[in-house]
Amino acid sequence: MGNYDFISKILCPVLLVILVLGGFWVVSERQEQGREIQRYQQELAKQKETLVENEQRLEKFSKQTETAPKETNNEGLITATSQLFSAVFDYHSDREKESVKARKEQASAYANQQALNGLFPKDAETIPPSVTTVSRLEREPEVYVMASEKQEIKALVMVEYSVTIAGSNAQKGTFMYKVSFDPTAKQFTSVKNLGEIHVP
Repeated sequence: MGNYDFISKILCPVLLVILVLGGFWVVSERQEQGREIQRYQQELAKQKETLVENEQRLEKFSKQTETAPKETNNEGLITATSQLFSAVFDYHSDREKESVKARKEQASAYANQQALNGLFPKDAETIPPSVTTVSRLEREPEVYVMASEKQEIKALVMVEYSVTIAGSNAQKGTFMYKVSFDPTAKQFTSVKNLGEIHVP
């Protein structure tokens, strides 16, 4: 019995320490998982907030265009928009005449360097495509002209496209851009991608 008492006196504290440490570890793991879930929820909330802001902005400016008078300058904007975004989104990566370099040169007729930087990655010309990509516009880009007192025209452009990568099923998407257009030079002076939006 003496040995049993001695062993129990040693084992009980050891087991107690192990149980306490195990409890701390479980609590710590759950706290870390909770923090990770919270981070994901915060990121998701930010993305939803951005999406809502973009959709509200589009709705606001579409209402403005309904009441804005038609201007002859806008005809140049609409033509340039069609040509520019066709150069960006209509391509087959296996065709040399539709390479990033070729499309960027084509787009340079309708946009200055700053605007081109908002549409094409700087190093995209030097990196050959690793897989075949086929992209196309689903329809003509929609242009929403914003009220502006300056000579330069500001507008929102909604672009619907589809892309097939390595023979996969076509994936559709819609981007919204904020643009500035110089009607005298008939060129875009800035193009900013506001992100993807959902269109009902």
